[in-house]
Amino acid sequence: MRIPKMWFRKQTGAWYVKIDGKQINLGKDKEKAHRRYRRLIDSGNPELYTVRQILDLHWKWLKKNRRRTTYQPREGMFRSFGESVPKNLKAASLKPYHVQKWIGDKGWSL
Repeated sequence: MRIPKMWFRKQTGAWYVKIDGKQINLGKDKEKAHRRYRRLIDSGNPELYTVRQILDLHWKWLKKNRRRTTYQPREGMFRSFGESVPKNLKAASLKPYHVQKWIGDKGWSL
């Protein structure tokens, strides 16, 4: 996963970052712009990540912070759900429908 970089635009005298094709003005003061940039990146902003990227990040966290007996049984579920949604589906666009369809396709009931 690539984290977007901030850059300075001479024409406007301001700092920017490009997220999901949108340029976000972070402001003219470099220190304030960098703090805003860090908050945006560190917030886990769903506009930045796809569902699959979030699943991957959580899986890596589980492997690092939990016992194998805890994370191993979940591997198939993570993989199955990740493969059930479009590759580039942003987390902000995930709807209950995606989860319901995945559950239904598996033949499970709630």
